Amino acid sequence: MNPDNSHWTPKRQRADSLLEEARIAQDSGDWLGAEEKLRAALVVDPENGKVNGVLGHPMYEQGRFEEAQVHWELAVKVNRVA
Repeated sequence: MNPDNSHWTPKRQRADSLLEEARIAQDSGDWLGAEEKLRAALVVDPENGKVNGVLGHPMYEQGRFEEAQVHWELAVKVNRVA
């Protein structure tokens, strides 16, 4: 197995697809829609640091600063382990 491609699993691909949908929602200012897509991505791939990091943004934009910080810290933690 090529270690450079080991992270490309079907669940990671689905999570990345949902992440892209969330970014589109964010670009249009749909913070709730973005959050919904990102939470769905975490159901598919709970250890995805990228999704946790991005999830903090719509929470921050909605004034939910403490929740945003939790996800940003989790993203850092998950990415350190990876």
